[in-house]
Amino acid sequence: MRCRASGSIDRPFGEIEIAGRKAVGVNVTREGRRPINLFFDKETFHLVRTETRVKDETTSQEVTEESTFSEYKLI
Repeated sequence: MRCRASGSIDRPFGEIEIAGRKAVGVNVTREGRRPINLFFDKETFHLVRTETRVKDETTSQEVTEESTFSEYKLI
């Protein structure tokens, strides 16, 4: 699948549990950017987690940066 921003989305790579709910992940790549994993709640389709590799400024090592999202509200 191709993104409008000239990147690509790979097919889902598995199901995991996040905060007691089933989620499915996809890997998104774009030229000139680091790949990112996006995880979506299987029932609501809300984005619930992102994972990417970043350089730790204190150690200069590559580490996984993970962000988890919850408590979606209508505004």
